[in-house]
Parts: sequence; structure tokens; C-alpha cells
Amino acid sequence: MAIDFVAMPLSRFIAGDFVSPSMQQAWDRGAICECVADGGTRELIKGTPWGGAAAPHRRRDLFGPLDDWLRNLPEMIPDQLWNERSDEAPRFFRVDEASYRALHKQATTRSKPERSLLGFLKKTPVSGHAGAALLIPCAFDAPFEMTAPLKRRTGSSSAAVRELTDAKWSKEA
Repeated sequence: MAIDFVAMPLSRFIAGDFVSPSMQQAWDRGAICECVADGGTRELIKGTPWGGAAAPHRRRDLFGPLDDWLRNLPEMIPDQLWNERSDEAPRFFRVDEASYRALHKQATTRSKPERSLLGFLKKTPVSGHAGAALLIPCAFDAPFEMTAPLKRRTGSSSAAVRELTDAKWSKEA
């Protein structure tokens, strides 16, 4: 299995209004491109977005509801919203599956030393931004559980980068 990090507006991701490099490579080789999703396996016709031919129209239909959802996110996020209507091409970044799994495990099970009420050191679990399933380009202190339009643990991309560069990681990660 290949793991890609993707950078694109949420509307594009939710509607499936994108063609991944893997899809394009299959078509360029004359191979059949199949995707497996909740509804089962389906063949993607050359040039058709992941979400099917109607994906660009579904994306446009999402703009209003998505604006409402995003304006209800916690903290200062609504003041930092990005351009959901951007037509910039999505970016895909292939990562090593084993390394990513090791990094994700470490990022979600870290602990920090704290003093208990009696003065003893104890370790408290910390789940940082680097372990979030969805990173958004906004600055905020703590990751949160997004419930709409996607159900994902959500972190700040800038905070995740800081965590990744400041922390010590295992060789596997």
C-alpha cells in the first residue's frame, strides 16, 4: 500500500475532484485504474477525477456548506481560513509506509514529565499536531476532533512542522 500526503482544499478532497499521480501513471501505461472505496471497487476512466465525472460540480455545491462548517471551528481558526475555491492543482507527497507508521505511533504516544500534586515526577501522554490525521494551515494551540465536514483529529500544519523538527525521533521514524 502506498501512502500519499496531499495538499488541497477540503472541498476538492471531499468531492474527489482530483487525479492522483498513481492514477495518471496507470493511465499513461495503458493500465486500468481501479479504486476501492466504501461502495466497492470501480474502474476510473482515463482523465476522470477520483470522485467521478460529477466531482467538479459536487465541489462547487460544497462551497456554501463548507464555509459554514469552517466558520464554526474552534479558537481563532475562522479568522485564518484558506481559499476553498482555489483551482491550484493538488500536491501529492509519497511517504514510506513503515517510517510513517513509526512516526505516527511515536507522535500519538509521546509523554511529557510533570510534577504530581505530591511533587513526584509523572509522565502525562501528549498527542501533538504531528500525529493528527488532518493538518490545516492555521495556527492554534492544541489538536481537536473535527466532526464536520470530516471526522478527523485535526492539527495545525505549522505546529506539526515545529514538532517534527524539534523532537527526537527513532531511526524507524
